Amino acid sequence: MSMLERKNIDDFLAVEFSGSHPEFVNEGWTSFAFLLNGNIIRIPRNTEYIKEYELDAAICRFVRPFVDVQIPEIKVVHRRIPYAVHREIKGRTWDKDYALSLSNRAQDILAADCAKFLAQCHAIDCSSMQKEVSSLRFEADDGLDLEKCAEAFHGFLSRSKIEKLISKYADASKKKQEEYVFCHRDFSGHNSVLDGNGRLCGVFDFGGAGFAVPEYDFIRLYNLDVPSFFNKITLEYQSISGRKIIEETVLEQCLLSNVAAAYWLNEDVCLAPIREQEMNEWVIQAVQKHL
Repeated sequence: MSMLERKNIDDFLAVEFSGSHPEFVNEGWTSFAFLLNGNIIRIPRNTEYIKEYELDAAICRFVRPFVDVQIPEIKVVHRRIPYAVHREIKGRTWDKDYALSLSNRAQDILAADCAKFLAQCHAIDCSSMQKEVSSLRFEADDGLDLEKCAEAFHGFLSRSKIEKLISKYADASKKKQEEYVFCHRDFSGHNSVLDGNGRLCGVFDFGGAGFAVPEYDFIRLYNLDVPSFFNKITLEYQSISGRKIIEETVLEQCLLSNVAAAYWLNEDVCLAPIREQEMNEWVIQAVQKHL
């Protein structure tokens, strides 16, 4: 395992792309991203994360024919510092403020695009996909540790409520696999882009994708806290897929996601400031309502 500092990466880029000047774009929990000649170069904070890039590349290859939006064609390059590269999907990312700024008509259009993308993902045959991408995971319980969870939720939940959350997580993990669909598991405006007309034109960051209940893919959209937009997406999704998305079930998935993150189970571990922000915004209210 090798943790990388930004200086190490800059030095590597200067050698790997001698004579060029990659432009720093962004950094996430696991990666630094650079732009060079129309290509996005992602370099992992930890060289072990290259496995996630390889999974991302395999998922994208499989998903691309089934959806109408652009999906990156990712190449993983193994050098002294491994990295992933793909052509930039041009467009703008979006967030809560953008959704709120839209007219009713524009909001309807974007909601329909989001619903269509999720419905297309959820219609993919899971068995065929798992044969092609064997490392793609089902939601599963990797073992429960009450003390570890209690520590992660300190100051937010009582021990009895933590135990109830554990019970909910365990029950959800035992769902029959045939109830699951292929989920992006992190779909939001931060990993999708809109074209000049405000239409959803590209989606990326499939490294955390897997098989889960359909409601899981609505967590980030729910957390935008724009009820009219969320309702439009779920109604359009139901019209396309025939599946009804119940808000309470989405909220439960939010809770389960936080429990999983606290356990370091099959979720990306929340960074402390982000975790505390999310807790303050909705977890306490949700726990009181649903436990």
